[in-house]
Amino acid sequence: MNKSIHFYDEDALLERLSRGLKRHCQEVVFLVGAPLSAPVTTGGPGVPDVKGVIDLIRREFEDDSQQLQMLNLTVDSAGIMQYQAAFEFLQGRRGPQVANAIIREAVLMARLPEFGFAETKSEGQSASDEACRLLESDAIGWFVSPATEYLGKLAAAYPARFGKRILTTNIDPLLEVALLRAGGHYFRTTLYSDGGFAQTEGTGCHVIHLHGYWYGSDTLHTNRQLTQSRPRLRDSLTRLLPHKLVVLCAYGGWDDAFTAALIDVVRDDTSFPEIIWTFRASEPVLGEHLARLIEPGIDRGRVNLYSGIDCHTLFPKLYQAWLGLEPESPITLNGSSNPVHVSAALAAEVEASTTKQTVVEGDVEDGPPIVDICVGREIELRSLKESRAKVVFLTGVGGQGKSTVAARYFTECQHDRTFSVYVWRDCKEEGERFENQLASVAEKLTNGKISGEDLAKQSVSSIVEIVIKLIGSVRVLSSSSSEALEFCSYSTTWIITSI
Repeated sequence: MNKSIHFYDEDALLERLSRGLKRHCQEVVFLVGAPLSAPVTTGGPGVPDVKGVIDLIRREFEDDSQQLQMLNLTVDSAGIMQYQAAFEFLQGRRGPQVANAIIREAVLMARLPEFGFAETKSEGQSASDEACRLLESDAIGWFVSPATEYLGKLAAAYPARFGKRILTTNIDPLLEVALLRAGGHYFRTTLYSDGGFAQTEGTGCHVIHLHGYWYGSDTLHTNRQLTQSRPRLRDSLTRLLPHKLVVLCAYGGWDDAFTAALIDVVRDDTSFPEIIWTFRASEPVLGEHLARLIEPGIDRGRVNLYSGIDCHTLFPKLYQAWLGLEPESPITLNGSSNPVHVSAALAAEVEASTTKQTVVEGDVEDGPPIVDICVGREIELRSLKESRAKVVFLTGVGGQGKSTVAARYFTECQHDRTFSVYVWRDCKEEGERFENQLASVAEKLTNGKISGEDLAKQSVSSIVEIVIKLIGSVRVLSSSSSEALEFCSYSTTWIITSI
C-alpha cells in the first residue's frame, strides 16, 4: 500500500494551515505526542523518550542482576511494543504506585537545572501531589521546547482557530506552561480511564490529556491499559472530530481509543472531517496495522499525509505566518467571571443519580464522630432543624460540643430522610482546606468526570458555583468536625462548628 500513498511536504502543510485556513475558516484541533516534550539536545532537559523512560525502569532493578536481565529480555523481544512491555514488567514487580513515581521522575527531568526540584521529594519517595502542583505553577522553571512554546503562542494568539482544544497523549504540564507563558488561559481534562471531556466548559484552551496526568491520576502505559474499552471517550471524540481539521503532529499512532474513534469517523460517510497526519521522516514507511486503519480515510481523501515535518520548526514557522496574515486576538478574561463551569447535561446526570439517599464517602478519617450520648442540646438541635437561614454558625470555645451537635444533626437528618446526599469532610489540616474538600465532593458527585485535583486550582467562589450547579435542586448536607454545609435549591446553610 505504501507505494500508492502520496506524502505532501512542509511547504504544502504551511500553506494549508495559513493562507488556506485564512480563506476557508475552520477550527483546528491539534493532537500532539511525546516529541513535543522530549529533550532537544542530547543530555538536555526534557521528558525522556521511550528509551529514556525504559532506562529509568532499568534503574529500579539495577541492584538485582537477575531481574534486570529478565527486563532486558522482555524489552528486546517486544519489537515495537518495548515501552508497553517494560511497564508491564514493572507493574508485575513493583505495582502502579512505583510506575506513577517513575513517570513523575521523568516529567521532573524537564525542570531547568537552575530551578531544580530536589526539595520536592525525600530519598525513596516520589514527589507529592502538592509539590507537583506547586512546581507546575512555577512556569519559568520548566524547559519548554520550540514546538511546545510556539504551539502555546499560536493557541493563545489565535484561540478561535487554534486554541479551542488541544489533545495530547503526554502526561506532563508543558503545554499548560507554554500557554501561561504566552499569556493564554486554559482548563484541563485528565482521562486515565473511560470518561468524556464534554462535561467541563470554560474560557481558554481546553487541554485534554488522553493517557492520564503526571500527578493526581494513574497513567496509561501497558498494552492492556492503552487498548481498554473506553466507549465514553470514544463517543466524545466522535462528536468532536466531524467537520474539524484534525492535525496529528509528533504523534506516532497508538492503538488506543483515539485512533479507533478517528477510524470510526472517517469510515462514516455522513461525517466530513479533515485529517492531517504528519511524519518526521522524509520517506516514512507506514506499519501494516496503521496503514490498514487509515486506508479508508485516504481513499475518501479525508486523510492527507505529510512527510519531513519537524514539529520544532513547523510551529514557529506557522506562528510567524499568522502574524503576517492578521493581528493577534487573545482572549481577555473578565476578572469576575468563573473560568470553568459544568455542562447542563452533567448537572442533570448528577441530579438523576441522587434520587435516593446517598452518602458520598471521603478518606478514612472523613466520617462523623460516633455520638452515643447527647444531652442538653435539644434547643440547638431544634433550632438547626427549624432554621430557614442561609447561613448558620455554631460557635464557642473548644470542648463545648459543637462537633457533637453537628454529628447528631447529621445522623438524625439521615434517619428522617431530610436530605438526598450526605457528605462529611475533615478540614482541620492544611492539606484538607475547604477548597480541596469541596473539589473532592464535586469529583465524587460526578463519579470522576470532573477532576478534583484540577478543580481545586480554581478560586473558592468558582468551586462553590460549580458545586451549586451540579446539585441543582438536590438537597445535600455536607458536614465535618470543622464545618458543615447544607446546599439546597437556591438556598445554602453553613454550620461552622469551629472558628
